[in-house]
Amino acid sequence: MVVTKPLTEYFKLMDKNPQLFSQSQVYSIVTDKKIIKKFQRKNHCKIGVIYKSAYNMLVVDLIQGENGFFTYERVISTTNSNGVVIIPIINGKLVLLNQYRHAIRKFQISFPRGFGEVGLSSEQNAQKELLEEIGAVANKVTFIGNVTVDSGLTSNKCDIFVCDISSYNKDLQEEGIEQTILLSKEELQEKINENLIDDSFTLSAFMLYKSKIKT
Repeated sequence: MVVTKPLTEYFKLMDKNPQLFSQSQVYSIVTDKKIIKKFQRKNHCKIGVIYKSAYNMLVVDLIQGENGFFTYERVISTTNSNGVVIIPIINGKLVLLNQYRHAIRKFQISFPRGFGEVGLSSEQNAQKELLEEIGAVANKVTFIGNVTVDSGLTSNKCDIFVCDISSYNKDLQEEGIEQTILLSKEELQEKINENLIDDSFTLSAFMLYKSKIKT
């Protein structure tokens, strides 16, 4: 939803999560309300928490740089939980999805993934996404690391899990999923070489998998 009092929500966020406003000599966040309001009036803009959903909020900060003040946008998780990327493995094959992605308006081959859910651990989130997206229950769940999603826009991270499964539902076509795809490690690498996979989550997860899981 669009926030009706962005600045009020902004200072509430600052009080509750001061670590999000840690100061830096590079990009110093202005926390003086008078200066912020003056900049808003002069530049006809909004600063603070502009939009908030169950998963993310859009925040506009006022930054003091070498050449004066300017605004900088960032996206902050509202769940305080990392997202998850799952690498499902069955009989030595990796399970990927051909899934429609709203933001890019086309299908994309990728590993299953999802937002962090309030009240669930990352491993529980991984199990939840695995069940929802391919109808599978993991026999073994292995955490292999995490990645920063997009440091130019957000501080959000994603935890990467390898999940060994015995079966899955290839006909479970929800959330824009058109089909599941089984690939060996070598076949997935070939698709990456051919520029057929450009999902950053999948590329990052696969790199971690190759470096940490010896098969």
